[in-house]
Amino acid sequence: MPSMLHEAPMAIIQSSFHDFFHDIPYPKRRFINVNLLTNVTNNSTIPDLRVSIQNIHNHQLTLIIPTIGETALSQHLTQLFIKLRQAVAANPALLMIIVAVVQELRLYCTPDKTSTAFKVLLDEPKHSWEVFQLAVGRGLALDRPIVVEGHTWSSLRSVRFKGVIFLPLKIYMQLIGFQSLFPADNNMTTVHSMINRGAEAIRENLIQLCRSMVPEMNLAPLRNPNIRFKLEDEDLINSPLGAMSETAYEHYLTWYKNTPRPRKLKCTWATSWAAVEVDGPASNTHARGGRH
Repeated sequence: MPSMLHEAPMAIIQSSFHDFFHDIPYPKRRFINVNLLTNVTNNSTIPDLRVSIQNIHNHQLTLIIPTIGETALSQHLTQLFIKLRQAVAANPALLMIIVAVVQELRLYCTPDKTSTAFKVLLDEPKHSWEVFQLAVGRGLALDRPIVVEGHTWSSLRSVRFKGVIFLPLKIYMQLIGFQSLFPADNNMTTVHSMINRGAEAIRENLIQLCRSMVPEMNLAPLRNPNIRFKLEDEDLINSPLGAMSETAYEHYLTWYKNTPRPRKLKCTWATSWAAVEVDGPASNTHARGGRH
């Protein structure tokens, strides 16, 4: 299962798409179904985000996939771009691709056996979520690694976004470079503009499908300009911020569960008798001295 840091960027974008389509008064459940799916498996062939529009009465006749999203978490981008090119070739109705690249400050590793974290945390009962957060000891921020007992459980170096929009004939309408959400470079407005334009193209795609299925439908309410795709920087920041905290606790729980505990010397009758034997001669000598 992907970590929360991997899921977070597309999860918040999916939420914005959900609100957007919810407000558009298309004939839901009667004629058309809009699906918003996020990949919570380790199957890399499935997009991290997929928007699909389907004709309910004929599933095979109409299945449009106008948008996919992918997140790369601390990985080389070559494989990601190969996957995206394959997606473009396989989806003739694709209108937009959204890419998020999340880089960790340092790749996560479990505590060393000689570390304070290993010695202290394994000797304590398993921390609840609340106790773990108290152990962090300060407010969350994207530029603050989550450290407990001297060990870094989660960290972020950067969160960047990229958007691509296509014309129906697969001619690039616009292609932008990566824009940085964190560290902020004040260029996220370009990404927002790109995604908003893509959302409007998807809305028009939905409207044309409605027209073909229900020719007498009044399409004006579907084009209501007050219905807008909404995605704020604050939403994009809070999502990986919460995910960094959840990922840290997930790392801790996995390590705590799977790490064998150091053996402790048990106090038994044999060890207690051995201690008596060691102390015995000194006591006896002292006793013999008392007889003179």
